[in-house]
Amino acid sequence: MLNTVLLLLVSAVGEPPSPWDETMEQGEKAMRANQYRSALQLFTSICSEEALASLPRTRAALCLQNLAVANHALFQYQTALSLYLRSVAIWDTLPGYEDFHVTTLHNLGRLYLETSEWEKARPLLERAVRLAEAAFGSSDRVTANCQIQLAVAWGESGQTADALGLMDQAIGTLRKVYPEGHPELAQGLARKGQLLFFVGHDSDAVPLLQEAVRMFRASFGESDPEYASAIVRLANVYRRQAQAARATPLFRKAIRIYEQTYGPAHPWLAAPLRELAMVELADGKRSTARRDLERALTIGRATMGPDSLEAAVSEAYMARLEIADNRLAAAEALLRHALKVEQLAYPTPNVNVGVLHFALAVVYQKQHRASEAAAHWDEAAAQYQAVGQAGSREFADMKQDYRQAQKGFRKQ
Repeated sequence: MLNTVLLLLVSAVGEPPSPWDETMEQGEKAMRANQYRSALQLFTSICSEEALASLPRTRAALCLQNLAVANHALFQYQTALSLYLRSVAIWDTLPGYEDFHVTTLHNLGRLYLETSEWEKARPLLERAVRLAEAAFGSSDRVTANCQIQLAVAWGESGQTADALGLMDQAIGTLRKVYPEGHPELAQGLARKGQLLFFVGHDSDAVPLLQEAVRMFRASFGESDPEYASAIVRLANVYRRQAQAARATPLFRKAIRIYEQTYGPAHPWLAAPLRELAMVELADGKRSTARRDLERALTIGRATMGPDSLEAAVSEAYMARLEIADNRLAAAEALLRHALKVEQLAYPTPNVNVGVLHFALAVVYQKQHRASEAAAHWDEAAAQYQAVGQAGSREFADMKQDYRQAQKGFRKQ
């Protein structure tokens, strides 16, 4: 979960909450209810550029941080990045606010992880860990949560042994701080499971993700969105292991929970709908896959906008189906628009952009447009090489798929 930061303990100096404090608190409540656009409107109402110029530096830093979090939650990465950096620059000059400083560094590092900029995430998260250890100690939950994010950065940068060691240290801290089954501990186990799967240790990942699911079930029940998110993580692993019989019911259960909690058009529905569609596509159920992908795409466009990152991700998934159905012109149009959106959303180089170049290379290869195919493949490879992922399992799979597309072209 992203962290917003709120009040500067005004009660400690005997001051009643001001309208600014009250609006900030309303924005925080909206964030916790996943009402990100409402939160952004509330934060913006008291944090305009004009207001920032007249606010005390502490409040200006808080404004920038919370504006960044709301934009981050809405996948407005470039806007969020600028706001986080401005907030960090202020906290860097204000001793005595280590908790807020650590929070902002943690969130900024997490943004870089989400945009696959691991080399930028790593020094920020290393700094967050150092600050947290100095302020709260090495056995504090804040330190542990920063260590977990840093472990992810190390793992995705190829430092597997260091990453797993740090992850174990953080989880050990959480086991001491929280009772067995606490949601924070469950989140830690889930992150370790995802890291293990990322580095190819599938057999070790699944038990951890299953344990996290059990913890979320015990804490929240089987109708809570937190439980739904946990089973989606497990289902994603099953899908990539081609275990459709295990993945499908979990995706469908998560979709039902989100529908019952948020309604039929909430943006959180898009991801499990996309992943379920990929299971259906692999099983040859193309009509149901198309139905689910069209729904995911409609949700993304309606809730986040037609040029949003959420819609672009669904377009990229839909393009896979169009390629499978040999509707190559439709696939090309979807991928070109998705690439345009993601190039604006993600700083480059970036593996997400690389994936779209790869998909376009496959389309052009199938269309007998060899020179265009080669250009996009080279760009995909360059993106992966630039971020140190040319040796990853994902890139190896892409290379194999591209070679198969080339062989298919030569046979025609």
